[in-house]
Amino acid sequence: MDYSIKKNELSAFLLLNSIDLLLISEAHLTPNSSFKLPGYITYHCDHPDDSAYAGSAILIKSNIKHTILPSFQNNCIQATNIALTLNHIPTTISSAYFRPGTKISSVELSRFFTSLGNNFLISGDLNSKHPRWGFCSPNTRGRLLNNFLLNHNLKIISPSNSTYWLSHAN
Repeated sequence: MDYSIKKNELSAFLLLNSIDLLLISEAHLTPNSSFKLPGYITYHCDHPDDSAYAGSAILIKSNIKHTILPSFQNNCIQATNIALTLNHIPTTISSAYFRPGTKISSVELSRFFTSLGNNFLISGDLNSKHPRWGFCSPNTRGRLLNNFLLNHNLKIISPSNSTYWLSHAN
């Protein structure tokens, strides 16, 4: 794969659509990765074994006032976090990736959400299936996440239709 072509396509997309902030899940970066686009600052949180899979990233226009926050990183969750002010409210923005096939406990989920503070917005691939966000039958992680959101009075914004499609259907 020619990454310079993909990088140019992404750069053109950001410019054409006046994108200020891009949240990426499954970023596939490592501590040695250098992903730079003109006019943007890139932050990323990688899988803890430093291999180029999983992870998350944030690209933000370099002229937007923000602060990098500590990432949340373990075998199950990789989240890149920044702080900025939205409508005069200090807000944490988190780009998250929840790796499939790994068990996440309610304690771990609580640790992640607590790390974000009181006002936050999370975008990502949480690999959690539930009818509340468009998947007809929930999985264990989807039930756990849904119960956590309900118990903590958190809102979810999601398309009403499924965002998951089998890529290897028979």
